[in-house]
Amino acid sequence: MVGVISDFTGEHYDLSGEILNLMARRDLLFRVLWKSRAAAEPFTGLKALVYADNVPPEPALRRKILSFAEQGGLLIAGPKWGGETHLRYGVRSVGKGRLAVAKEDLVDPYEIAGDVHILVSYSNNLLRFYNSSSSGCSHYTVSTDGKSALLQGLSFGSSRQGGVRAVWLREKHRGARLWSIGSESAVPVQAFPAEDFPGEEYKLPLGAAPGYIALEFDV
Repeated sequence: MVGVISDFTGEHYDLSGEILNLMARRDLLFRVLWKSRAAAEPFTGLKALVYADNVPPEPALRRKILSFAEQGGLLIAGPKWGGETHLRYGVRSVGKGRLAVAKEDLVDPYEIAGDVHILVSYSNNLLRFYNSSSSGCSHYTVSTDGKSALLQGLSFGSSRQGGVRAVWLREKHRGARLWSIGSESAVPVQAFPAEDFPGEEYKLPLGAAPGYIALEFDV
């Protein structure tokens, strides 16, 4: 999971907000971290942090972000953070982690979202949709007791049907049920071993509504 730190206001509103939107379309799980509160919030469970604001963070937050990188995380920031650069990003070691500093100001959210996915590595993907529109987003949540999970998928290009739709998840579950708009009950969905990656694939019934789906899992 990637943490995105910003004040999400003024000149930072469009860039940081669109980064979130495009990361969601790539099924890249993220957590919003408001800059005013980030120094007091834990970075638990995060693989990387994105700091896209042009204004440097306050000293306390900067120290916390650097500590995250030094302990093994990845920090992605603009050139005002400081450091060496190469091509779009210069990547250097910081303690046990890495710091990726952009050569130029971060201005293209589409490019940033794609670079974040590459820098974090596709090997850290938790889920992926197949034969479904890329113009959508996903939301994966786990119950507080850890016994169930819910994956919701929204597709804005619902007319695109390139074949049997499927969902890949890295984590294995004991059972799965599909809920769709207009259905009165859930439909059991069988898990199959993934062909290309570790984990399992779930092939969705042909009659499933294309615009929105919800997969409920027994963890």
